[in-house]
Amino acid sequence: MRPAKLRTFDYLGSHAYSLTFCTFQRQRHFIDALLVGLVLHEILRSADECGFELPAYCFMPDHVHLLSVGRNPVAHLLSFAKLARQRSAMAFSRRTGKRLWQQGFFERTLRNDEAIDAVARYIEGNPVRAGLVTGVDEWPFTGGGLLRPAAAELKFGPTTDLRSA
Repeated sequence: MRPAKLRTFDYLGSHAYSLTFCTFQRQRHFIDALLVGLVLHEILRSADECGFELPAYCFMPDHVHLLSVGRNPVAHLLSFAKLARQRSAMAFSRRTGKRLWQQGFFERTLRNDEAIDAVARYIEGNPVRAGLVTGVDEWPFTGGGLLRPAAAELKFGPTTDLRSA
């Protein structure tokens, strides 16, 4: 079921959003570092082109959490989400021959009084709350400007594989 978007909000400008994109049939595609890296590359490229920054992201086995913040008055969330999902799905399909995303996505517009840092830390803690690891530093598929950006890049080595997670 496609989640409804707010009818009275234009999703335009320097707002912050918490997004969740779920894989088709909740398949566990994000346990392979190469596939996560492929999808992350397309999401980051789309964010940059659409005027968004991603202070935090976390790839769980069957979904991804993104904290996105518009950098300018014309940053349009729905355009960014559509482009990121299209590009990542195409790259994923070329590599695997499979469908990546379920229809629609979940978003929450952050209120002005919500601390972006607190939302980033909440996103970072998802693997711990899901019981996949005991500490946030153990999960290899977390990063962004607020969450160990250099360390997250280094974790995508050829040996990272979480098929047993």
